[in-house]
This record gives sequence, structure tokens and C-alpha cells, in this order.
Amino acid sequence: MSSSQLVKKLKSIDYDYRFMALSDLVSDLKQRSWNTTRQIDQIIGAVLNLLEDSSREVQELAVECLGLLVLKCSTNHIHSILKTLTTKTLETEEEFLDVFPIAFKRVITQLSHDNLHLILNIADRTLPKFIEGILKSKKPETQNACVEIIHHFLFSFGSAIPNYHREIQNVLLKNFEVTTSRKQVIDTISLLCTNIDDNLFSNLIEFILEKLAKNDKQLSIIYLQLLVVIGRKLGYRIAKYISELVKVLFHYLNDEEFYDEIELMDGCLQSFECFILRCPNEVLPFEDEFLDVSLDLIRYDPNLSDSDYSNSEEDSGDEWAIKQIIEMSSGEDKESEISGTGSESEEEFSDDDYSDDDDTSWKVRRASAKCLFALITSRPEMVFKFHKEVSPILISRFSEREDYVKLDIFETFNELLHQTRTVIRSTFETHNLVEVILKTSNALFISCLNELKSNKVQSRVLIFKILNKLVGIIPSKVILKFTNRLFDSVKRALLDKSPSNENLKTESLRFFKKFITHYKIPNLEKRIMKLLPLLKKAVQHEHFKISSLSLMICGDISRMILPNSQIDTKFNFVDEKIEKGKKENEKEKEKENEKKNENENENENENEKEKEKEKEKEIGIENTEQESAESKIETKRETETKEENKSKEIEIPKELKEIAIELFDIVFSVFKIQNTDQEVKDASISSISIIISQLGSLLEDRVENAINLFFDRLNNETTRIISLKSLRILFNDNSKFRFKSNELVIKIIIQLRKYLSKQNRIVKRDSLLTLISIIKSYGSNLSSSSELRKLITTLYELMNINELQIAQSGIILISTILAVKPRTLEEIIQFVENKLFDIIKHPVVKEGILLDSAINLYSQIMNCINNRSTVNTNEKKNTNKKDKKEKEIEKENEKRKGKGNEREKRNEKKKEEETKKKIKKETEQDKRKERIKERGKGRSRKGKEKEKEKEKEREREKEKGKERRRRRKEKETEKDRKRKSTKKSPKKSSKKTSTKKTSTKSNKTKTKKSVTNVINSERLLSPMLNWSRNKTTILEYEKHTFLSVARCISAIIVQTPTKQLKKLISTFIDDIKKKKSIPQVVLALYCLGHLGRIEDLSGYKKINNLLFNCFSHKSADIRTAAAFCLGNIAVGNLSYFLEFQVSQVQNQNKQNLYLLFRSFREIIFAVSASNSEQIHQFVINSEFNKMLTIIIDNCGNEDAGIRNLVAECLGKLALISPQTVIPSLRKMVEKEDGEKKLNESKTNSTSENNEEQKNQNLSDNIINIKCTVITALRFAINKDKKEKFDQILKDHIDSFYRNGIQHSDHKVRLAALGLINFSAHHKPILIRERIKWILPQIYNETEVKQELIKEVHLGPFTHSVDEGIDNRKLAFDTMNTLLTSSYDLLNLHEFLSRIRIGLEDPVLEIVLISHELLSRLLERNKEIIRANLESLIYPLRRSIVKKVRQDAVKQEKDRNEELIRSALKVVLHLVTVIGRQSSEKFNRFIEKGILSNQILKEKFELIQQEGIQFAKF
Repeated sequence: MSSSQLVKKLKSIDYDYRFMALSDLVSDLKQRSWNTTRQIDQIIGAVLNLLEDSSREVQELAVECLGLLVLKCSTNHIHSILKTLTTKTLETEEEFLDVFPIAFKRVITQLSHDNLHLILNIADRTLPKFIEGILKSKKPETQNACVEIIHHFLFSFGSAIPNYHREIQNVLLKNFEVTTSRKQVIDTISLLCTNIDDNLFSNLIEFILEKLAKNDKQLSIIYLQLLVVIGRKLGYRIAKYISELVKVLFHYLNDEEFYDEIELMDGCLQSFECFILRCPNEVLPFEDEFLDVSLDLIRYDPNLSDSDYSNSEEDSGDEWAIKQIIEMSSGEDKESEISGTGSESEEEFSDDDYSDDDDTSWKVRRASAKCLFALITSRPEMVFKFHKEVSPILISRFSEREDYVKLDIFETFNELLHQTRTVIRSTFETHNLVEVILKTSNALFISCLNELKSNKVQSRVLIFKILNKLVGIIPSKVILKFTNRLFDSVKRALLDKSPSNENLKTESLRFFKKFITHYKIPNLEKRIMKLLPLLKKAVQHEHFKISSLSLMICGDISRMILPNSQIDTKFNFVDEKIEKGKKENEKEKEKENEKKNENENENENENEKEKEKEKEKEIGIENTEQESAESKIETKRETETKEENKSKEIEIPKELKEIAIELFDIVFSVFKIQNTDQEVKDASISSISIIISQLGSLLEDRVENAINLFFDRLNNETTRIISLKSLRILFNDNSKFRFKSNELVIKIIIQLRKYLSKQNRIVKRDSLLTLISIIKSYGSNLSSSSELRKLITTLYELMNINELQIAQSGIILISTILAVKPRTLEEIIQFVENKLFDIIKHPVVKEGILLDSAINLYSQIMNCINNRSTVNTNEKKNTNKKDKKEKEIEKENEKRKGKGNEREKRNEKKKEEETKKKIKKETEQDKRKERIKERGKGRSRKGKEKEKEKEKEREREKEKGKERRRRRKEKETEKDRKRKSTKKSPKKSSKKTSTKKTSTKSNKTKTKKSVTNVINSERLLSPMLNWSRNKTTILEYEKHTFLSVARCISAIIVQTPTKQLKKLISTFIDDIKKKKSIPQVVLALYCLGHLGRIEDLSGYKKINNLLFNCFSHKSADIRTAAAFCLGNIAVGNLSYFLEFQVSQVQNQNKQNLYLLFRSFREIIFAVSASNSEQIHQFVINSEFNKMLTIIIDNCGNEDAGIRNLVAECLGKLALISPQTVIPSLRKMVEKEDGEKKLNESKTNSTSENNEEQKNQNLSDNIINIKCTVITALRFAINKDKKEKFDQILKDHIDSFYRNGIQHSDHKVRLAALGLINFSAHHKPILIRERIKWILPQIYNETEVKQELIKEVHLGPFTHSVDEGIDNRKLAFDTMNTLLTSSYDLLNLHEFLSRIRIGLEDPVLEIVLISHELLSRLLERNKEIIRANLESLIYPLRRSIVKKVRQDAVKQEKDRNEELIRSALKVVLHLVTVIGRQSSEKFNRFIEKGILSNQILKEKFELIQQEGIQFAKF
């Protein structure tokens, strides 16, 4: 379409032509290819005329066209457009008065901030006319339009027009009292205050104070509204005038004339709220007055009779509140145990529906509630006072008439509970706070339950939130009194049929879930039977949160319904702390009883030993009878256990079975369906796994269907991770359900083995964890180990050093396989040879869980090898023992039989002898006869007779062999019988050959077993020892790799036999003597050190001198390893090795002093972690005092490395003997810096230069001593409780803190900050008692100090060095720890001001720490950051916009990117928690500072997609 045609259509009479032409023009203007034409003037004129069109749609399109035309046309055209718009706004009629200001604002928004010249020209041409329009115009509509345009101009370009600020302020204040749109004027004045200078702002506040001082009711109300808005936006600028403003406001509140002026009282209380939130430090002297006023006015109600109010004032707040609540609940019935009155049968609580339309006193009560809310959020350190004074009055006001006030009261009480939870988590001494809470707990529950009977949804939602936070704070004795009414209120919430009841149901279910899991509820089965139909309906609800919560509750019910269920003590703080005192008293009683029992047991043991000796002497004890008796006892026990199991099965109540079946059916109905929300799917899978694990034995055949569906959920990618977690619940040790068939378990193992080859890292991790739990519980029941061998091969392919977490879980899985199936030892050894050592020797692997799991695997393998080798020896020993026992039994049986038995034996023997004699005679006679016959007969007969005799001899030999075999079989064990029964009896002709073959086979098997044992231990050690022999090892690997490898080697060697252990120790000593390659010597030294702790190496000759000679080696690695070895060897025999080391320190020069102190460190650290007996021997040793004096004398050593070692040694020595070490350290800290200087300068000074040098050396020495002594205590403080040490430390710690943090030298202050940070993390009680004077010192260290910035001249260049960077970093770190340990004692506004200083620090690391602090404070208390949000925008913008120079290195660019990313994380956290609309300035910063820039927008969206967890940051 041509421009002429477009102009004609724009001027057309027809509405459709005009509309279509404007829409075409808008689409053309949005394209970049649109160019200006000659008829641009006509187009602009036509569009301006269309602003007065009769159609509203055409007007809207015309406004949009003007905004787009500004971007395409020249400056002259822009001026002409704005000129016509100004004239039209000032002269137009009321019909089109709304359109022109909107068009003007649309044009201004399209102008860029870079073109300041154009903006100033527009301001000069338009703003004076609008100011005149406010003053001279008689129409209020035009005045409002002019104010609206000025507001938008200030919003867009307020800082660019400082010349018009004074004029605009004067005009708005003149028109303020007369204008009809007062709210709009207040908004423009508050927006103007963000840009004006301090002089104009002071003039404004003085003007407001003058107006307030006139005591005019109407004017004071108006200007209080203005003051409140300015205070909310710019409270930090009002801080100078707080005292004057507070005096004026209290004058209004205390004066009786203004007592009935509700709007005036409302304005005063709103201004107090702003002052508390925005000017916290200036408000501190007035906080008590604010609290008293708000507590008085929260009960302000003109409809209340004077007598009631006067009675309430006479009593204290606590007593009055409790009286009122008891009166209110006097007509209610008491609770019964189970059959209490339900909510349906009870009459619903009826609030006073009386409310006068003219009564506006609720505004005062609402403002006072908000003022209390501000006090509670800003002062968490006053929680005890709030519970004592504020809580009873808030509880009494739960029965408020007006809904708005009631909701605000609930929110304030909810905030009070939130602050108490954070305080209870961070503190340790909460006994007094718990007592105060318990005083009002009954009244609180009564009032909450009364409010739950109302029909108002919002109030019930907030009450359920309050009850949810009360769980864990209030002990079980109090809350379980109201179980019936709480269950009834949950029923009533689930039965509610109001249209907007989703929030009510979700909050009630959240409370119910927490209440069930945190307390042991009596008669839970009967209570839940009534709730099951309601849960069934809730599971099938349309809203996904309700259905998912109800499903999770079903799983929790299955856990808690059993008699031996465990309570979730994650948030049950008060019960834990109450039970701790009981446990301590019980422990003391148990100790006393143990002492008594020990004495009694000693006497009993002596008597038993005497009786045993007498029994051994007696002969009349039959082992066979004992065995028979034991077998009878075992059979009785088996029958008894079977009967007990049957009785238990019979004792299971029917209600529990019914509940289990109904719970399963409820959850399974959702578990079947696939087309549901993801949250519902996850909840159904996890809850059904919990139900099966806890109640699976009661579900009969229903479990099979559920498990078959588990495979379908595993195959689905969306539900795979949650199904893996649920399988872990099923196969956990706590699971009470056992699978009968192993086929299903094998099927699951095969499926999970396939998932290990997936690329998803989370799936691999979860599948490994589930495999660990499966093999632990069911691995021993598997018939074949083929699947486990396949799993080991997949793990061999899977494990990689790039994924340490997966490697760690894989090693744990292999160790579980070996524990369950030792047959897989050969495959595991192959894995260890080829894969595990490659992981251990990697430089990334340091001390941690991965290394510990690998060492555990090595020790487990050696246990298996030792068990195999000892099987044969144990069998032989057992057979010999059994043979001896059998012989003894036979002898005893023979002895025990009567004399008649002996006679029978003698007769039998005589008969045997007689038969033998007869046989001999017969044989001799037969031989004689045969000889005679042979003489008379021929040779043929002789041959036949000989053959007959041979046959008889053979038969006799067979009979003799049978008797021999029978006797041998009686002596042999059952194992020997089985083994011989399998062997084939050899033929007669090949007796010799068969015996030879069997003997060779047995010898071969014996040699094989012995060889495999040796090979397995060598196979484990050989790759490690060969690795150290490689020449390139020292270049590729770091020191800690040698330590980790040495730990593995020592774990293997310790379990070898003594001969092999001594051989390996001698080989390590030979490697050190022969001075082989550096890696080999280093590894040998570390191995000897680890073995020296366990074995006494004093028997090896001159090992001390051998290790001490290594101190003079060229390699630093060998020197450090030798020091490690020398210290650890001394632990095995302190009396032998410690004397040598002390003598070497006394005799040697400074060269080997560092290494000897390293050896001391190893000794002291090992002894401090050992038993009390070894510590006692160490202290008793004569060399202990010598070593202590040597260490103390070197506190001021010039070498920083020696000082660090001395500090570590002194810290652990303070744990070993605190009575001697800590007082001596205190004396060294309290020594003044000038004492030693003056004494030595008088005696040793020869000249002025020498004096200065000596004094400086002495002062440096004293500073070094103080630094080492203060850091020494950091190594002494632990989380473990030691009564003697803790008592001595409390007595002396104050001097360490004071003399350190208040010292003039920054190094000593740095050491003190480290001690404070460490003690706040491990023993916060030490800091909490002294936090009032420690916190200001910490805050002082956060500032940049110019005296610590020094200039260093490097030739022609000068470089500035800041020596206070470390102090500032550590100060912010201590603030981070104090936020968790001492949150209730912090002034959060001052804390936030220090974070703001850190955000503007020039050092990048400090800015990152302050970002983390800001995000953590936002999680704790969002209201304080909301109040001070605008003051945080500038430092955040500064870090986001920061750029790097062009010639910057890659490292600098990466650090800058990290800074930008961290700042964007904080901004996103602020948006999610507080919201963009909480501040206009913040919203503008996000839109124009981040989203308008394409690069920052992409980064911001990427962080948003990642879903960063800000609590962990």
C-alpha cells in the first residue's frame, strides 16, 4: 500500500478503513525494512487526529502507532508530536483527557537514556507547561493528568533533570492539601525523593514536621500518609530525623484529644512500622515504647465495655489472656480418649457477627499487629521477650471480630513461631524459652481449635500453618491432650465443600502428616479407621497437591501404625532436649549400678572358677548325655519359637489387617494409572513401596501385582528414578517384608545391570545404591553366583576416575558381593589388579570415603584368603580333637559300666584266645595230614591241595582286612568317610601304581592351595610395588597418592602371617638402605610409618639412625616421608623412640628442625586420638616435659612452617594435658608487647640503630608467639565433650579472644578471627556468652583500612598491596558461621549493613562470600531484605555490569564470569522469594538492567532453567 492511499484511509469516514489502515501501519512499523516517506508529516498528523476518534479501539491503535513512529522519525517530528500532545492535554475536553496522557507516556518510554540532549530539550519544552497546568488549571482532571505525566517523566528520567526538582516539589506540596487525587501526588513526591539531593530532602522533612506540629487533625492525617510512603521507599534517608518524628507521633498518641481519631492513630502506627523496618539502628532506644503502644492498641475496641478493658489492663498480659481463653472455652466438653465428640456432631463455633459500618477501629488494631510483625522479624534476639509479653495477647486476640485484623494477627503469630524454630535450631540452651512456651501452650491450642470450627477458609488455613509450626516446638505431653479435637478438625477440613478449599485441604494434610510422624499417638489404629474413607476421596482429588499429600500420608500411616515404629526426630527439638536430661540422669544411675555389679561379679567369678575346678576333677560327667540334653534343649527352643511366631501371627489384630488392605487398595488405585501428574506418580510409587515393606506380610497375594507394575515403572524414563528409590526401600534392612522367590530378585538385578550402561548419571548412581541394598539382604540366598560375576564385569567397564561418586558406590557394591559370596574372589581380584589400583593412584583421590572403601575391600579380600588357607588346618585340628574326644568317651563309658560288664569282656577275651588256640591246633594237624598224604600220593594231588590252601588263606586275609577297615572307620570323622567313599577301590594287580597316583594327587592339591594363598597376596601387592619402581612415577603423581597407596599396602600386609610381615618390613628397610629410586624409597617410608603404629619396630637395629639420615637427602619427598615414618614408628614404642627424637632436637641445628617437628606432630596426633591408657603413659613419660618445653620455646621461630607445626602440636597437647598447657599458653598471650623490649634494650643496647633493630626483632618475636598460641587453641577445640578440658577452656578462653581481636597488629587479629570462626562452628557456647563485645570487633574487620594498604616499588613501577584482605575474608566467613550458630543474638539490620559493605568490596572473593551471605539471610528472614531491597540494587548492578580490560588473561575473564553469575543467582533468588513487584526500582533494574541486555538475559534464563538451590548456594 502506498503512503497516499494509507493517508486517505486514515482520514476515511468509515470506521473499518481507519482501523485496518492503522493495523497495517503498526505491522509495517514493527518491521525493520520500513523507511520514512515524504508524507511522514501527513501520517503523523492523521494518527494524532485519530486520538480523538469516537472508537476506543482506534484510539488504542493510534497510541501504539505513535510509540512506534518515534523510533522511525527525526527529532523535529518528536518535538512536534509532544507539542501537540501537551496542548491537547491542557486544552482538551473530559472525553479525550485519558488518551493524551497515555500517548505522552508511550512516547517517553520509547526514548533512549543515552540521548540526554534530546531528553533535556523535551523537558525544557514540556515540563514548565505541565507545572503551570497544575497551578493555573481550574479543572481537577487536567491537574491529575499533569501530575500523572510528571510522575512518569520522573520514573523514566528523574535523575537527568535535577534543575526541575525544586520547582516540582514546591508545586506538588502547594497542591497537596487541595488536590482530589492525593494518592497520586503522594506517589510522585515519594518518587521525586529517590532523585533529589539531601538539601531538598531535609527541606521536605522539615516542612512535614512543621505541618505535624500544628496539631491539626486533617492536616496531620494527610502528612502522616505522605511520611509513611516516603518511609517505605526511602527509610534510610529518614534516619537522621527519627528522634524528632517519634516525639511528634507519640504526642498524638498520648494526647487524650486525639484518642478517638482512628485514622491518625493508624498513620502513627504505620509510620512506626516503617521506622522499625527501614531505620533499625536509630529506632533501638524507642523499641520498648513501640512494643507497649502496639500491645495496648491491638486491644483497642470502642465497642468493648470500659469495665472489661479496665480489668484487662489491671492484670498482666499473660494472666489476662489465659483468663479470657478459659472463659471462652468453659462451655466446651472435655476430651475423651477415643470416642470423643466429632466435629460433625458438635455445634459450630459462631463468631460475633456484630460489626458496625461506621466502626473503623479495626484499622488501629491491624496497624498495631503489623507493627508487632515488624518488631518480631527485625529482632530475633528478643524472641524470649516476645513469647513472654506478646504471645499471650496475640492468642487472646484470635477471637477478633474483623477478618482483616484476624488474618494479620495469625500472620504475626506465625512469624513468631518461625523465628522460634530458627532460634531453637541454632541455639543449645533453650530451657527458659521452652518453659515460657509451655505456659501459654494450653491456651494456644484451645483458641486454635475454636477457630478451626469457624466457616472462614482463610483463617482456618492460617491456623493449620500455625499448628504445623508448633509440631516439634511443643512437647508431646501437651499436644497429645488435644488429639481427638485435632483429628476432628482435619476431618472437617477434608469434608469442606466450599469452592476455594484447595489451600485448606493441603494445609490440613501437611499438618496431619507432620503430626503423625513426630509423635506416638495412642490408639492410632482406631482413629485412622475413621479417616480412611476421607483419604480415599482425597487421593482421587483433581488437585495434584492434595492427592500427592494424601498418598504420602498413606505411606506414613503404614510406618507409624506398627507397635515398634520410630518417630521422625528431624524437627522434634523440644522432646529431644527434654529427653537428654533424663538420659544423663539415667546414665549416672547406670554407672553407680555398674560399679556395684562389678564388685558382685568379681566375687561370683571366683566362686565359679572354684566350682569348675571341682567339676573337672570329677569323673561322673557324660559328654554323650550332655550332647543329648543339648539336642533336646535345641528342639524345645525350636518348638517354642514356632509357637511364639504362631501366637504372634494370631495376636495381630483384625483392624491392622483391614487398615493394611485398605491402604494398599487406596494407593494401588492411583498406582495403576499412568495418565496422572508427575508429582502424583512419584508419591504413589514411594508410598506403595513403604506399605509393602512395612505391611507386606498382611497383604497376601496383592504384592505380586504391584511388583509386576514396578518393572513397567522402571522401564519408563519419567518414573525410573523414583522407582529405583522405592526399590531401595523394599530391599532395605528396615524392611519387614521378604520375597519368597529368588527368581524375582535375579530379574531385578538383571534389569538394574542394564541401567548401569545408560548415559544418565543419576540413573547409574541410584541403580548402584539399590543393588547394594538388594545384595546385602538377598545375596546369600542366591543359588548361583553367575549373575554376580556378570555384574562385576559390568562394573569393571563402568568405573572411571571422572565419576568419583559412581566409583565409590561401585567399590562398596563389590565389597558387599564379596561378603555375601566369597566364591567370586578370583573375579574380584582381577578387578582389583586391573581397575582399582588405577583409581587409587589418581591424584584426584585423597583421603575420603572412596579411599576408605578401597582399603576396606583390600582387607576383606585378605580375610577371604586367610579363611581359605586356614580351612585345611582347622579340619585336621578338628579331626584330631574329635578322635581324642571319642577315645575319652569310650574309656569313660567303659569305666562307668558296672563290674558285670568287665567280667563279660574278660570272658569274651578268654573265648577269643581259646578259639585262636583251637584254630592253631587244627591248622597244625591239617598240615601234618597233608604231608603224609603228599608222600603217599602223586604230584597231581599235591598241586590241587596247594591251591585249596591258598584259597583258604585268601579268605582269612579278606576277613582280617574287613576287621581292620571297620576299626579304622570307627576312628575316622564324617568328612574322611565321605572323602574315602568317593574314591574307587584299586584292583589287586595294580596296588602299587594306584597308591602312587593318589599320593601325587594329594600332594598337588596341597601345593596348589598353599600357592594360591601366596599368589593372591602377591597379586595384590605386586602392582603397587612395581608402580613405585617406575622412574616416571615421581613426576606424574603427587605426595598424597603415595600416602593412599601406602595405606592400602599396610591394610594388606597387616593380615598376612608374621613371617611374611617381617620379610616385607625387612625389604622396605633394605630399599631405604640401598637408596633405590625416589618413588620406591618414598613408598617404603610411608609403608613403614603405617605399619609402625601397629607393630613394634624397636627390634630392627639402627632404624632410628637410618631414618634420621634420610633427613639429609636431596629429595624433599624423601625428607617429608622420613619425618612421617619416624613419628609413626614412635607410636608403636614411645619409651624407646621418643628419647631419641628429643635428643636429636636438642643437639641438631636449624636444618632438620622442621622435619623433627613434623615427627612430633605425628606422635602427638596419634596419641590424642588413642585410648586413655596410652595418653596416660605418654604424659608419665620422662621425655614429655622436655618435648613440651622445646615446642613452647619455638613459638616465636622465624620460620612460618615451624610455627604452624608448633601450633598444631600445642593444640593437641592441650587436649592431652589441659591443666599444664592452657595456663602456660595464657601467660604467653597476656604478655605485653613492650615489656621484653624495654628490659633487653637497656642491657644490650650499644647504639641507636642497634636498639631499633633489636626492639623490632623482639616485637616481631612477640607477635609471632601470640599468633602461634592463638592458633594452637583452634586445634584443641572439638565437637567431642570432655568435661575437664571444657571447664579449663571456659576459664581461660576470654583472655585469648580479647588479647587477640583487640590487638594493634593485623596478624594477631587474623589469628583471633580464625579462632572465633572455628569455635563458633564447633563450640558455639564459647562465642554466645561473649558475642556482645566480639561482634563489633568482627564488623570492624570487614572495612577496608587504608593504613594496611602499602605501596611497593618495583623499579619504575609502583604496586599497591592490601595486607587486610585475609582479615576481611575471614571476618565475612565468621559472619557466615554466626548466622547459623548464633542467629538469635544478631542484630540483623546491622548484619545486613555489613553485607552491603562486602558487596562493594574491591576483592572478588569477598563479594562472592557476601553474595552467599545475602542469599542465606534471605532464606532466614525475607522481611528485612524486602525493607532494604533498594539499597542492595546498586552493588548488585555494579557486579553484573563489571567488565574486564581487553588485554586480560583467561583466568581474569573466568573470574569475572563467576562474579556475574553469582550476582545473577542472588537476583533470581530475590525474585523468587520477594517478587519483582515489591519495589519499583528493583523491577526497573531487572527490566532495564538485565532483560534489556541480550547477553545478561541469556545468562539469567540459563540460571533459571538450572533450578539452583539457594539454601546450598
